[in-house]
Amino acid sequence: MRRTLIKLRIGFHNPRVETGRYDKIPLNEQICPLCTANTIEDETHLLLDCQRYFSIRYIFLSKIETRIDDIQKLSHQNLISQLIEF
Repeated sequence: MRRTLIKLRIGFHNPRVETGRYDKIPLNEQICPLCTANTIEDETHLLLDCQRYFSIRYIFLSKIETRIDDIQKLSHQNLISQLIEF
């Protein structure tokens, strides 16, 4: 997860929302191929929602929850902001 966050910070990531744009795939068809959520694969999905990364995300968030106040109550956008600043 830490490596993913670093890649996100420096812009080195390839979610469907990016690659689909280059391949001229409509946004509604840029679905995550890694899980069954049937949602657009963007940075938020990869970091916070994708079922494929549940166990890694759980371990990571468990380790940092003491450093971020009310981590469970944060919206996705606020949590991502906190993680990037972390």
